[in-house]
Amino acid sequence: LSDVGSLKVAVAEKFIREVMPNAVIHALGCGVEDPKAQALLRRAGVIVSAVDGLEPRAEIQILAARHLKPLIDIGSGILGDADRKIRRMGSQIIF
Repeated sequence: LSDVGSLKVAVAEKFIREVMPNAVIHALGCGVEDPKAQALLRRAGVIVSAVDGLEPRAEIQILAARHLKPLIDIGSGILGDADRKIRRMGSQIIF
Protein backbone atom coordinates (compact mmCIF):
# COMPACT_ATOMS: atom_id res chain seq x y z
CA LEU A 1 0.00 0.00 0.00
CA SER A 2 2.89 2.38 0.64
CA ASP A 3 3.71 2.29 -3.10
CA VAL A 4 0.24 3.30 -4.35
CA GLY A 5 0.60 6.43 -6.46
CA SER A 6 4.34 5.93 -7.04
CA LEU A 7 5.89 5.59 -10.47
CA LYS A 8 6.53 1.99 -11.52
CA VAL A 9 10.21 2.75 -12.05
CA ALA A 10 10.55 3.97 -8.45
CA VAL A 11 8.86 0.84 -7.07
CA ALA A 12 10.97 -1.44 -9.28
CA GLU A 13 14.17 0.36 -8.27
CA LYS A 14 13.29 0.01 -4.58
CA PHE A 15 12.59 -3.72 -5.00
CA ILE A 16 15.80 -4.38 -6.95
CA ARG A 17 17.87 -2.49 -4.36
CA GLU A 18 16.37 -4.65 -1.60
CA VAL A 19 17.44 -7.80 -3.45
CA MET A 20 20.71 -6.52 -4.96
CA PRO A 21 21.96 -3.49 -2.99
CA ASN A 22 25.07 -3.07 -5.20
CA ALA A 23 23.18 -3.11 -8.52
CA VAL A 24 23.67 -0.15 -10.83
CA ILE A 25 20.16 1.02 -11.69
CA HIS A 26 19.04 3.79 -14.03
CA ALA A 27 15.30 4.14 -13.38
CA LEU A 28 13.80 6.65 -15.80
CA GLY A 29 10.20 7.82 -15.66
CA CYS A 30 10.15 8.96 -19.29
CA GLY A 31 9.22 7.60 -22.68
CA VAL A 32 11.45 5.16 -24.53
CA GLU A 33 11.81 7.74 -27.32
CA ASP A 34 13.60 10.17 -24.94
CA PRO A 35 17.27 10.52 -26.01
CA LYS A 36 18.48 9.92 -22.44
CA ALA A 37 16.49 6.68 -22.29
CA GLN A 38 17.81 5.59 -25.70
CA ALA A 39 21.43 6.17 -24.60
CA LEU A 40 20.98 4.27 -21.32
CA LEU A 41 19.16 1.38 -23.02
CA ARG A 42 22.06 0.97 -25.48
CA ARG A 43 24.57 0.81 -22.59
CA ALA A 44 22.50 -1.41 -20.27
CA GLY A 45 23.57 -4.90 -19.31
CA VAL A 46 19.93 -5.95 -18.86
CA ILE A 47 16.76 -4.05 -19.78
CA VAL A 48 13.72 -4.35 -17.51
CA SER A 49 10.61 -2.97 -19.17
CA ALA A 50 7.21 -2.23 -17.65
CA VAL A 51 5.87 0.19 -20.23
CA ASP A 52 2.24 0.99 -20.98
CA GLY A 53 1.24 0.41 -24.56
CA LEU A 54 2.18 -1.78 -27.48
CA GLU A 55 4.14 0.83 -29.43
CA PRO A 56 6.77 1.58 -26.75
CA ARG A 57 6.94 -2.14 -25.88
CA ALA A 58 7.74 -2.96 -29.53
CA GLU A 59 10.34 -0.18 -29.67
CA ILE A 60 12.13 -1.54 -26.58
CA GLN A 61 12.02 -5.09 -27.99
CA ILE A 62 13.55 -3.93 -31.27
CA LEU A 63 16.23 -1.90 -29.48
CA ALA A 64 17.10 -4.84 -27.19
CA ALA A 65 17.37 -7.23 -30.16
CA ARG A 66 19.38 -4.77 -32.25
CA HIS A 67 21.93 -4.26 -29.46
CA LEU A 68 21.83 -7.89 -28.21
CA LYS A 69 20.57 -6.92 -24.74
CA PRO A 70 18.63 -9.29 -22.48
CA LEU A 71 15.10 -7.92 -21.97
CA ILE A 72 12.73 -8.68 -19.12
CA ASP A 73 9.29 -7.40 -20.10
CA ILE A 74 6.65 -7.14 -17.39
CA GLY A 75 3.01 -6.49 -18.21
CA SER A 76 -0.40 -6.70 -16.62
CA GLY A 77 -3.95 -5.82 -17.41
CA ILE A 78 -7.34 -5.48 -15.79
CA LEU A 79 -10.55 -5.70 -17.80
CA GLY A 80 -13.56 -4.11 -16.15
CA ASP A 81 -17.14 -3.48 -17.12
CA ALA A 82 -19.22 -0.27 -17.12
CA ASP A 83 -19.98 -0.75 -13.40
CA ARG A 84 -16.22 -0.86 -12.65
CA LYS A 85 -16.41 -4.50 -11.66
CA ILE A 86 -13.32 -6.51 -12.50
CA ARG A 87 -14.11 -9.15 -15.11
CA ARG A 88 -10.62 -10.42 -15.82
CA MET A 89 -7.07 -9.83 -14.62
CA GLY A 90 -3.77 -11.12 -15.85
CA SER A 91 -0.06 -10.54 -16.01
CA GLN A 92 3.03 -11.86 -17.71
CA ILE A 93 6.79 -11.73 -17.50
CA ILE A 94 8.70 -12.46 -20.70
CA PHE A 95 12.47 -12.89 -20.97
